[in-house]
Amino acid sequence: SNWNGIISLAVYVTLEEFEDNSYVARIASIANSVEQSTSAVLDIHLLFETERNDNTRDYGQFGALYPINHLRNVALQCATTKYVLLVDADFIPSSGF
Repeated sequence: SNWNGIISLAVYVTLEEFEDNSYVARIASIANSVEQSTSAVLDIHLLFETERNDNTRDYGQFGALYPINHLRNVALQCATTKYVLLVDADFIPSSGF
């Protein structure tokens, strides 16, 4: 309830979530939560996994990285305002921010 502006949200969808359509319920849950708790406008951008991770192969230290940088860049590029505030999912702005 602390934010009433525009939220540009990038969501990562795994191949498994795509194949069983479970991401649809997850996105709907996020949208409903924002709609019920704020007057913010939610702009959702989906980033789909394109290859399955081969758990039998060693990809080194970078093999299991979550594409957080790409998600941040997608949300930033799709922002429709002059100014942006980049925050992670666990960040909650203070009241009156």
